[in-house]
Amino acid sequence: MRNIRKDTNGDIRKLTKDGVSEDAVKVGEERVQKLTDAFIARIDETFVAKEKDILIV
Repeated sequence: MRNIRKDTNGDIRKLTKDGVSEDAVKVGEERVQKLTDAFIARIDETFVAKEKDILIV
């Protein structure tokens, strides 16, 4: 997850060379962070549910 975020943010930063404003890059990075946080939360929820399932058996 972290590597995907890092790679995506790197790609977004490269857009400044193509003339994209720094504000737009910052917004893009914030969106990537929000998506990353959301997916990490889903992974954590799945982990907790699976852990409970394993402990029941």
